[in-house]
Amino acid sequence: MCREMKRMVPEILEVEVDPKGGPEIVEAAMKVYAKKESVVEVLQAMQGIDAAMKRFFFSYKQVVAAVMEECGG
Repeated sequence: MCREMKRMVPEILEVEVDPKGGPEIVEAAMKVYAKKESVVEVLQAMQGIDAAMKRFFFSYKQVVAAVMEECGG
């Protein structure tokens, strides 16, 4: 999901990506933040949800591995 969001950012900001790493995305992000604060908040919330889901599934994987180890040995 995080990679997909990185690809979506230029489209959401309505700018083209500068292959040389120019400041266009940062400038566009600042303009959007000033104009569309709610959109930025939604993107930040989605990033937070993505991070929380990754932490949950990593922890769940460890619990399952521990339970399977106990059952098998």
